[in-house]
Amino acid sequence: LHALGFWHEQSRADRDNYVKIHFENIQSSHSRNFDKYQVGPQLDMLNEPYDYGSVMHYSAYAFAIDRRKVTIETLQPGVTIGQRVRLSEIDAKEIQIRYGCIPRPGSVQTNSPVYPGGQYCLSAYFHMYGQQTGYLAFNIIQAGHKYTLKKYVGNHGNRWLHMRLSINSHAPTFQFEMEGHTGSGYHSDIAIDDLSVTHGHC
Repeated sequence: LHALGFWHEQSRADRDNYVKIHFENIQSSHSRNFDKYQVGPQLDMLNEPYDYGSVMHYSAYAFAIDRRKVTIETLQPGVTIGQRVRLSEIDAKEIQIRYGCIPRPGSVQTNSPVYPGGQYCLSAYFHMYGQQTGYLAFNIIQAGHKYTLKKYVGNHGNRWLHMRLSINSHAPTFQFEMEGHTGSGYHSDIAIDDLSVTHGHC
């Protein structure tokens, strides 16, 4: 699954809540394989729980110096890690989320009424605050296709910002879509207020 953009499960930012890594028993040439990545460009947990059953999880004795001792100790008793038989249910779901086959958890899309083609001004105030903030996209849907007009990503501080966009649609009809994703944790929020659509340039 590396080729599809996935890291090993024990590289998750929250892994210390689920496993204990025994670095003293890991071969030094492979210690980087146990790096932990913070949520961001390198790691997106897709709002899915930690998965002991993932095919991307190392086994308990992976790269051990002493094969009688574990390198990864599970904090939940009785679970097995390191299976290589098949994708887990969460593995399969994460692939579907990443490639847009199913909605992403924590995402919301809101569509406007249908407008006739022409020149319009889209105006809105938005608030994106928190260390794990995802994105807010302003899209247009016309002729069965979605196009992103403007996308804001990440923490923009504890303040309201004003966005104005001029749109000239040549399609017979179209809709605006506001798409927001709060991020990969519970420490962020996104809000929109005073949204308006008027004829003409902004």
